[in-house]
Amino acid sequence: MALGLQFINGDFVLSNKRLVFVQNIDKVRKDFVKFLVTDKETPLNRTSYNRYNPNYGTNINNTELYKNLTAKATLDMLEMQLGEAIKYYITLQETRTNLTLSEVISDIIFNVYQDIDNPQKIRFTIQVQVATGQTATLNLSQEV
Repeated sequence: MALGLQFINGDFVLSNKRLVFVQNIDKVRKDFVKFLVTDKETPLNRTSYNRYNPNYGTNINNTELYKNLTAKATLDMLEMQLGEAIKYYITLQETRTNLTLSEVISDIIFNVYQDIDNPQKIRFTIQVQVATGQTATLNLSQEV
């Protein structure tokens, strides 16, 4: 089983003077959101350190990809970027040998749509199911 520390607002969570760990669907939610909000390293987005995996993350935050695109083309591009990110994340999971069934993603359904009140905001609703049947719904957004 892989363990992860629980964070709230960027701070470690303590209980009885001990660090709190997350597991199962909560661990999947934490790890998957971290993956989705991490920018993939590109020539325009270089880190100042040697990344363990420069392909980890997504291009969703790369607003250069959406410049001069129509609203429909922007939605299509974001949907494509999210789909590619999901495929890569599943590939990463398949290489892991320390995951329990409650941490293995078995199904993902997602929807990409424009915010009704703010046309510059694109929303992502992602439903993740793990092999034990537990599900989590993630709601993320990106300004374009």
